[in-house]
Amino acid sequence: MATEQNLTNISLLTGSDLSTKQYYAVSMNSSKQAVLATAAKNCIGFLQNDPTSGQTATVAVSGITKAKITDTISIGAQLEIASGGTLVNLASGVAVATAMEAGATGNIISVLMLPNNGLYA
Repeated sequence: MATEQNLTNISLLTGSDLSTKQYYAVSMNSSKQAVLATAAKNCIGFLQNDPTSGQTATVAVSGITKAKITDTISIGAQLEIASGGTLVNLASGVAVATAMEAGATGNIISVLMLPNNGLYA
């Protein structure tokens, strides 16, 4: 079962409706708003709540968080962002997290956020 530990969170206004994107990877746009992260890019963190457009997003930026996956993941796998802000096995992008448990497409698993998951706008 996915768990969270030692999270450091920040608050950002949302740049779009993220009400169905809890535990997805998010980036920050040029207006300093939380938006869904895009494939093969770094992220600022993982959404912890379910805000609509213009509401405050709680974003975990370090620690062990829950994350939505769209791949078959093994414990210890390096993960990158897929289209739509979910995580998949590292192929050609930037590793943003390490899997702390195994899972299958559609699951939410625990991941350790890597310190190099800095922002790409």
